[in-house]
Amino acid sequence: MDLASVRSEKSLFSMNEALLETESISYDVLGDFHDATESLNLPYRIGLANNDKRELRPHHAPGARRDDHSGAEWTRTSKGLSVPPSSDRKRVVKPTKDGKSHKAYPSKHRASTTSTQKLIRIARPQPTPWTMLGPNSALTASVLPCNLPDSLLKQYLHQIPYTLGEMVSRGASGSDYGKAFAMNVMSSITASPALLHSIIFAQMLYDRVHQGIHSATPIEVEVGSTAVEHLNREISNPKRAVSESHIWAVVALAYSGRVAVLRSGLQYPHQSFLKELQSIHVYCRMEVVFEHVLGLIKMIEMVGGLQNISTPGIAQMISLAGIIGACRMVQKPIFPFIPHTTSFLQDGELNVSQAEFDIVAAELGNLGTGFWDVWDVRSASGMFDFFAVIQHACDFTVVVENYIRGRWTSRTSTEIMDQRNYIQHSLMSLKSYSELAADEGTVDEVHYESARLAVIIYSFLVIFPIPPVAGPFETLTRLLRQELEQHDLKDGRPARLHIQLWVLMMGCIASVGLPCRPWFLSQLAVYLKIAKVERWQNLQEILQTFLWHPGTNNVDGLDIWDEIEA
Repeated sequence: MDLASVRSEKSLFSMNEALLETESISYDVLGDFHDATESLNLPYRIGLANNDKRELRPHHAPGARRDDHSGAEWTRTSKGLSVPPSSDRKRVVKPTKDGKSHKAYPSKHRASTTSTQKLIRIARPQPTPWTMLGPNSALTASVLPCNLPDSLLKQYLHQIPYTLGEMVSRGASGSDYGKAFAMNVMSSITASPALLHSIIFAQMLYDRVHQGIHSATPIEVEVGSTAVEHLNREISNPKRAVSESHIWAVVALAYSGRVAVLRSGLQYPHQSFLKELQSIHVYCRMEVVFEHVLGLIKMIEMVGGLQNISTPGIAQMISLAGIIGACRMVQKPIFPFIPHTTSFLQDGELNVSQAEFDIVAAELGNLGTGFWDVWDVRSASGMFDFFAVIQHACDFTVVVENYIRGRWTSRTSTEIMDQRNYIQHSLMSLKSYSELAADEGTVDEVHYESARLAVIIYSFLVIFPIPPVAGPFETLTRLLRQELEQHDLKDGRPARLHIQLWVLMMGCIASVGLPCRPWFLSQLAVYLKIAKVERWQNLQEILQTFLWHPGTNNVDGLDIWDEIEA
């Protein structure tokens, strides 16, 4: 994607119309920045210094040694992909040496994992005026560079730290980390009117989305316009143009555009409760502002990459913003994945204990084994990243099940966020079939692209629940239908028929309330007859060998079954 084509999509990245008609930011004062169009086309190169290539996973040359985020090495050999031996290693969908499918859950001899959170250390800043401006404080807000009425300013300064804290943690397990992150962000508001007005504007929009109010108030428009004016003024000073307070101000403006329109239809697919984790059910309702995203990319490049941002938590939130943008547009993330913790992975896999697997085995069935009935990991060249994502998605489905059941684990909310965001970043970064075939030259797999799209749909339902805004589900169902119409797999072996049933079921769920739903229903009905599936229980058993979360997907699945049987 070149810069011209990105600009042609500018209408998709919009802000409140009133703000667009007032002030815009001249990021040109920051100077030209290196390789702007390539940054958008090659997202993993954004935010990484030249000596830091640990997140360039998609750019590994075929046959090269690869290091995953945890440092565990995967090596491509003549016999396939080999992994360093580990006495307690588990893989939900790992084939055995004879090529047959491994049992769905790991051996009970695997030692339970002790999940010790290793959070980045946070230096707590000194108290600033905002910490003293509680709702009942007698101190006036005149100490801050803002003309809002004292009562309104105090209200938002009391509210914003809680909103910031929930972006990185939730509940008692991460409250200290959340408070420290909020204090680090808020400590700069006295020195930067741009930051102060930007985060107040973002909070106003957050409240409006949360309350279901679509139109902006005059004061919200005024605050947003003032934020733009201050940012223009502050970045015009070469000595302090690119500060971390300005970077966060641009983040707030870039991902706080107008409220997105909900998709057509009166019904929406059921989704897991994880939609409230990090408030993605709110942030994914906000449009992305193209102009500010380009300015953010320029600023990050000027500081040498995300890893050079010293304020703990900001780089991680920029990484999350990139994931949200990728999901909204069904594209690759433009920023690398940056975690809050180091303990969310163990030996290259999600840190999930044996006890967590054991307690859900009866509920979740043989997750993931159906994929290995379709593909042989040793012979499916070029599909390693896809297999790794499937593995992580299976593991995280276990985490989701225990989370919604209220079962206690030693995992903190911040670790859950890291695991969820790591999977979603990896999934959205996968190459399409055409990209894979162009790079590898030997890929001949008719089910890869439809399965990749179906996994994205599953993630939008269970792992990273995207609110029912217009765009993502329409795009996925359109791409999936185009892919399925290119191949006739009715004469395939049972494993191929089964994955086709799962892919079509994902299409049926994604198309709830959309005009394309009848097509997916009719195709599913045809394949059910070919596969001789006559009972819902039999279909559910097949679905649970791929990716299926009963607590989230069963309601929609049963509705689809009833429609087909009617």
